[in-house]
Amino acid sequence: MSEIENASESLVSLEATLAEAAAQLEQANPITKAEYGVYVLDIAGRLLRCEGGIECLYRWAPALDRAGIFHNSDWDKPATLITALVRNTLEQADQATATLECINQLRILAIANEVNWKPGFSSEQARHYLTQVLAHNVGRVFNLSKTEAQRGGPLGDVVDDLLQFVASHIGYEDILGSLCDEIWRLLGERPIQVEGAKSMITQIAISLAQSDQPLGDTRIGADRLISALFGPTQGCRDDPGVVVYRERLEAMDSHRRSPSSPPSKQAAKLKKSKRKAAKKSRRKNR
Repeated sequence: MSEIENASESLVSLEATLAEAAAQLEQANPITKAEYGVYVLDIAGRLLRCEGGIECLYRWAPALDRAGIFHNSDWDKPATLITALVRNTLEQADQATATLECINQLRILAIANEVNWKPGFSSEQARHYLTQVLAHNVGRVFNLSKTEAQRGGPLGDVVDDLLQFVASHIGYEDILGSLCDEIWRLLGERPIQVEGAKSMITQIAISLAQSDQPLGDTRIGADRLISALFGPTQGCRDDPGVVVYRERLEAMDSHRRSPSSPPSKQAAKLKKSKRKAAKKSRRKNR
């Protein structure tokens, strides 16, 4: 029997076991649900590692949700979940918690695809949530080269496969679009610390260089950010050489320090308004 046939047989066997465990979980009372939930997560974690296991678990995610796998947990209400925490959960949590997060991603994907429903959490909200999650994990979505240590977490490469499975449903263009929007939002706040935005732009640049996914018009916005961070400035755009560039830098510095430089229109207006206020104050004092 071939390895593929063995994997297929294992998948069928695990799915049958998962079905039994899910039924027991659904019938369990609130006190014993946690105990049955641990068993379900163990089976789901093994299923994720099988060929075709992620797609199988995607089909089962709504049923596991109804059975109570998220009962009394932080994942119970998807509308309250924070996308920025997903990466740490997948990479640093224990295997049971990381597996629960994987089921959650697949459950929300089912909501986004309108094959699952959750009160107070629409398909549009689900899609937006997943787009944000994928944007925070863009390096793993585009399968950029990493060492085993960088992949990390109890599930290893399974996380990459899971995120790419979700991305294939959501669309790669939406992911980069969301990431670009987030960067512009951060820059709009004029932050003092810009390392976060620079890191995200760097991830975009690497993704575009190494990925062959069709990105459409989103690439234009991404290229603008990359050019702003890595492109040459006006003073060195023509590649003048080190000596000439130093001279230009000195000229720029001297222009900034020059006391004879004419004031800007805004500064002149401000100065004029201050003079008027001072005159009114003197008249009142008289």
